[in-house]
Amino acid sequence: MFPGSLNVALKRPLRMNEVVARRFKGRHGLIWPASLNGMPVWVYRWQYAPLHVLEVLSTAHLRDSLSLADGDPVTIRINREQVDTVGWLGAWTWLLVWFGRPGWYYAHDRYASRTGPWCLHLGATQAPRVGGLTMIRRLLGKVPYASRVKRALFDGGSPSPHVFVRADAGNDFERIRNLLDYTKTSGASYSGSQYPAGYHSIEIGGIRLDGQRDPAKRLEIVPVDFTGTTVLDIGCNQGGMLFQLRDKLRQGIGLDNDHRMVNAANRIKASLLAGNLSFYVFDLEKEPLGLIRDFLPGTGVDIVFLLAVCMWITNWRKVIDFAATVSDRMLFETNGTDQQQGDQEQYLRVRYACVRLLSGSSDDDPGQKSRSLFWATNGE
Repeated sequence: MFPGSLNVALKRPLRMNEVVARRFKGRHGLIWPASLNGMPVWVYRWQYAPLHVLEVLSTAHLRDSLSLADGDPVTIRINREQVDTVGWLGAWTWLLVWFGRPGWYYAHDRYASRTGPWCLHLGATQAPRVGGLTMIRRLLGKVPYASRVKRALFDGGSPSPHVFVRADAGNDFERIRNLLDYTKTSGASYSGSQYPAGYHSIEIGGIRLDGQRDPAKRLEIVPVDFTGTTVLDIGCNQGGMLFQLRDKLRQGIGLDNDHRMVNAANRIKASLLAGNLSFYVFDLEKEPLGLIRDFLPGTGVDIVFLLAVCMWITNWRKVIDFAATVSDRMLFETNGTDQQQGDQEQYLRVRYACVRLLSGSSDDDPGQKSRSLFWATNGE
């Protein structure tokens, strides 16, 4: 297959028949043979995808082969046996959430993540369909899911659809799998719950666990030799970026406000014997930013990572200001709405003398590509 996929937003909800699907990435990846504008392709979907979103895999680069640009219409043909019924409640939920704005799934991360949990429970995603009466019972509190649906609908929350069940663990790898699985209950609004490793892909003992983001692919386009450097990763999540660089770094320090993520990162660190990495719990909004200096090996670091963090905090400008005081170099990724990302880029250019766009999309993430990656420096 050609690397990557073509993202397609349909005009109406379409549930694919999982019985006839072929699977990869364990139970999470579902594919069906199809054609796109006459070319043979594979239609790809994951269980938490909205019913109007398809990704298309091919042996050719579809944009080049068919001269496609963003927003161009395409025709996808599939066999009738590959189509399942949507159900009345799923159809009405889809109309309420997505009608007239199907492209928002790729353009507005926050909207997609906030609506995702209750779309899941109301049958408006690819996840196995549940009857209308069962859905109503959930809303009336007759089954355990009701409280989570109510929080999503009425409290503006964005709970994770993942339910954690600890598995018996007989070795290091299985224990780490449990901890990574537990990170998916944090309620964070990314789509990591559908992946075995959660947010970051990681390799442990020669076995790769796929995550929502691929640190290796993310780092491919960064024009930096990390050998012998110290890196501070603010909002490190499960530590995937630092783990990917562990053999090059002199020292890496990761901070995150979620203890689940930090616990998993420290357990992986122990298994990989990555003594040059350290991970700490730190809340950027509630704790004095100056305390971050006390986690560092000296007065500063060579490079700061601030990747897809600013959307989630109100004091993001102060965090950028602080980062600029401990390092002249920053790898920065925007996230949020178009307006939010524009504001983040604008402030980054105010604070740093040289800001270089590395990529206008986050191609390491198959589900949410609408972020931009920048390399920002002072004094170079």
